[in-house]
Amino acid sequence: MFILEVIPLTTLPQNAPQLLSYFHDRELPKGAIVEIAIGNRKVMATVVASTSLQEKKIFLKKTTFQLKKVSSVVSEEPRVSGMQFKLALWLAKNYYAPLGLALKTALPPFFLKTKNELRTMNYGEAEIKLKLILAQAKDFQEIAEKQIEENIKNQKQTLLVFPDITISDHFYQQFKDKHPTVNINSRISRKEYRQSWGKVASGEAKVAVGTRLALFLPFNNLGTLILEDPYNEAYKSYMAPRYHGYDLAKKVAQLYGSKLLAVAGIPNVSDFHEANNGRVLLIDKRSPQEPAVKIVDMFAEFRKNNFSPISQELAESIRQCIETGRKVLIFSPRKGYSGSFLCQNCGWLPKCLNCDVALRVHRTTEFILVCHHCVLTKSLPKYCPNCNSYKFRVSGPPGSQKIFDEFRRLMEWGRLKRAPVLILDNDTVKNPAEEWEIMETVRKDESLILIATQKVFSHRHYLRFGLVGVINTDSLVSMPDYTAAEELLSQVAKLRDFQPQYMIFQVHDPQDKSILSASQNDFQSIYEEELPARQALLYPPFARLVKLTFRHKDPCKARSAA
Repeated sequence: MFILEVIPLTTLPQNAPQLLSYFHDRELPKGAIVEIAIGNRKVMATVVASTSLQEKKIFLKKTTFQLKKVSSVVSEEPRVSGMQFKLALWLAKNYYAPLGLALKTALPPFFLKTKNELRTMNYGEAEIKLKLILAQAKDFQEIAEKQIEENIKNQKQTLLVFPDITISDHFYQQFKDKHPTVNINSRISRKEYRQSWGKVASGEAKVAVGTRLALFLPFNNLGTLILEDPYNEAYKSYMAPRYHGYDLAKKVAQLYGSKLLAVAGIPNVSDFHEANNGRVLLIDKRSPQEPAVKIVDMFAEFRKNNFSPISQELAESIRQCIETGRKVLIFSPRKGYSGSFLCQNCGWLPKCLNCDVALRVHRTTEFILVCHHCVLTKSLPKYCPNCNSYKFRVSGPPGSQKIFDEFRRLMEWGRLKRAPVLILDNDTVKNPAEEWEIMETVRKDESLILIATQKVFSHRHYLRFGLVGVINTDSLVSMPDYTAAEELLSQVAKLRDFQPQYMIFQVHDPQDKSILSASQNDFQSIYEEELPARQALLYPPFARLVKLTFRHKDPCKARSAA
């Protein structure tokens, strides 16, 4: 008789033991899969250790609980590798997640359907030094190609990780005809996933590209791990365990003993601090050529009786671009029509019943109110529930839909030459086919205006614009967030990746330090001011912030527990 220590492949409460003990009539190896009973349900579990009953006899006599027998053995052969155990343990400890859920995250969805040979490897905790390369998006392929060729010569593999599927698919097309390459993301079928998994494990695939999902691949001999745009929010998993792909990539590189490269337009504050202390190698490969930058004061425009979201300077620059056959990118920090909808009499504004945040004005066939958190949709109120007034107005910074209307108006009035005007945001683009259609139009037409939100950053590796205009630059730094300045710098660096000849920032505070630094592509001065302030307030990189959420159907009990 043997005592089996198992990890249930399900979510257990954090205050409950994450390793459970069952008995079985024979010894099972680490990584074997069994079925166990937890209460009235049966779940899969993986074996961590098997111990003879004789060795545990004294311990069992002192316990007050009764051991259950394993319901059945699903696989006596190990199905979970040492790497998967190590990654699961790290995810569980680092993000305070249930161990079973962390292990389930590290396993492929087909791990019980097919037999994959598990290689016995000694995964150490090798000391690695991150190499952070500052470069434009157009240079990423050259950097990656150099590493791939070097690794192939040394019979090693290369992993390229991207923040979203659009970029991953683009680079898969670039590399698949040159090297044996697989592409891993959430859109591929389970069959493709299984085939790619096998090619990576056998060493047949020399290059793997993908989203953060590719970090769990079982590499035969990983030589280099490269992250593109490592600070992108898309690397953050918003389902438990809520890991960040950048942190996980560091752990994966450490376990495999591979080189770790991150390619970004600018560093974040934490990596800048690490580079100053010699723990990160910072290499600047940015082009010295900078576009001409103009900051337009919108209050000055108001004094000229121009209340349009398009300044006279921007309108004139767009006119010149259109007439000379060049493309224009208008970057809108907001989607939808406008910021908020409020009562002119008492100032009441509608809020989401689920999230308690202000609803934003959008337009479909008619104006509606939408929550940007839970996508709740409501029609516009006919009267104010607070004061019964029927007088409402739309206020706040314009969204992409309102900017689109403004361009149409300027063209109808003859102030701009007629040209195609397109919108690229999550409201307009509902699926990859629609996004691909817009990108094909942008590539073909010599002269057009593209109004886009952050969604356009997925295409910055190959799109080029003659002019980039930012409508409401202040909204990028007006967030009550300690990372607002570095977010602004990061987004402006990505806008430079489109290699415009001219950039225009429309602002209401032309003396804002963050905006001035972003216009000059100068992150050092802002970061050197930020670091002492963060140290005094114990913000990252000098501390780690942890978010605690208390949920209950009774709001009073949730507040009391918090």
